[in-house]
Amino acid sequence: MDTSSLSRLSHKRLMATFHVEAQRGEQDLYRCITLSPRGAAVSNFGELIVRVPPTPIAPPQLLRSGPTYLIIQLNTNSIVGDGPVIRREIQYRASQSTWMETHGVGSLTYKIWHLEPDTEYRISVLLTRPGEGGTGAPGPPLTSRTKCAGRRHDGLSPDTRSTLLFLSPTSCPSPSLTNLKRPPRGGVTQASGWICLPHVSHRAVSLSTMTLPFGRALKPMRALRGLTAAEIQPRQLALQWEPLGYNLTRCHTYTLSLCYRYSMPTGGGGGSNNATVRECLSVERNTSRFTLRDLPPFRSVHIRLALANPEGKRESREVTFQTEEDIPGGIASESLTFTPLDDMIFLKWEEPVEPNGLITQYEISYQSIESSDPGINVPGPRRTVSKLRNETYHMFSGLHPGTTYLVSVRARTAKGFGQTALTEITTNISAPVFDYEDIPSPLSESESTITVLLRPALARGAPVSAYQVVVVEEDGSRQVRRRELGGVDCFPTPTSHSEAQAKGAPHYFTAELAPSSLPEATPFTVGDNHTYNGFWNSPLDPTKNYLIFFQATSNFRGVRPGFLFQTR
Repeated sequence: MDTSSLSRLSHKRLMATFHVEAQRGEQDLYRCITLSPRGAAVSNFGELIVRVPPTPIAPPQLLRSGPTYLIIQLNTNSIVGDGPVIRREIQYRASQSTWMETHGVGSLTYKIWHLEPDTEYRISVLLTRPGEGGTGAPGPPLTSRTKCAGRRHDGLSPDTRSTLLFLSPTSCPSPSLTNLKRPPRGGVTQASGWICLPHVSHRAVSLSTMTLPFGRALKPMRALRGLTAAEIQPRQLALQWEPLGYNLTRCHTYTLSLCYRYSMPTGGGGGSNNATVRECLSVERNTSRFTLRDLPPFRSVHIRLALANPEGKRESREVTFQTEEDIPGGIASESLTFTPLDDMIFLKWEEPVEPNGLITQYEISYQSIESSDPGINVPGPRRTVSKLRNETYHMFSGLHPGTTYLVSVRARTAKGFGQTALTEITTNISAPVFDYEDIPSPLSESESTITVLLRPALARGAPVSAYQVVVVEEDGSRQVRRRELGGVDCFPTPTSHSEAQAKGAPHYFTAELAPSSLPEATPFTVGDNHTYNGFWNSPLDPTKNYLIFFQATSNFRGVRPGFLFQTR
């Protein structure tokens, strides 16, 4: 061994320092041998045993907490290292602080006093075995929070910091003094500005070095007040309330929630069935304003505030606000129902699903955009009609037959017009009209023919598709007369002369003329033995009487007969 590792304790004693490499559990006997010119000296054997300081395996367990204390169980049944454990200590600090304190513990449970309310602490256990360096590393920490502050037993608020003195029992004023007060519980006696603790046995200390105990933790002092609307819009509310403080929350840890509800109709506009929408939103700490968005217009919104700390919750009374009106939603296109006629349309609609206020009127606009009648100019002028809020129907009159109209309907509130619902409606076509001022007379006649004057018909809503000359056999003398026939009196099914004879039908089509072949009044001979568009104009039988009809038809979007005249 190098002599540099020797140190002289006295003229007769030397101390040598050296390192031994060993592992846990190893043990051996060591002795020192000293050589000199005069001889050698040998020491007794010394036993060296390698031990590891103990450390708890598990963190301590929390038994109970209060505003200024934590009661824990050390939980040191299982350890890492070697025993025996001769001393136990608690080491703790606030999570946000670097200051640490260590207390010796004489039992398996321990109450840590004088803590700050609503503060998180980290607590570990230290174990010590016999011998120098026998204290192990701190065990796993327990992280726990003290409860919120309650009422103090001395009658002072948590924020009070008075300079009172603690005196020994012998220095306390007599309990018989009239101004002596004793709280309901706690063992603290207060008299004339002095506080006497029965367990203080020596000099007085100032209050700044000791913490008076708090009572049980309490929920927030009261519910929040002063909930008002700073600004009201159709779809949002800007809310405000009284500022938050520790004297109200009683805790540094708290949550503030804004809960609201409103009703929405489940059916169409004006429906009686409503569904309630409910939601609670978290509000940031240290704020007294919040904007509630995405609300329905012109709706009553019921709002309350809920202030909660770890000990409980206080809810404010419910306050009702109403959002402003907005422009209405669109009228559903499927709610538009209509009945078209020749020159009229009956239209009906429903109130918007989202009226967003009080409907003041409806506006209906219409314009012709297409017509099967070449005599109609399209697009036509746009016309507008206003209806009262309770009139959800309209009869359009003075329209053109066979014409398509673009119709729009929109609702209005005090904020303006809403979206427009559009639909296209086509009026029915009308029967063509013949311009006969008087009963037409035959131009000439023979034994097997009759010549008449055919005039073109006036189209109404659709162009004339074809003209037909129809012959009906009838007894009696020949006379001529003119009449208008309804739809049931016309001849919609073409029947040739041969088909009529085979079926025994009393009438047949003797000719079909194209509109282009009749640009103006033209004579036509019935029975001239010619064929017109596939129909044979058979000669008439002199022994029979005939009714001769002339009809015009339109085949646009269906067949409609026109005006007929009859010759007997």
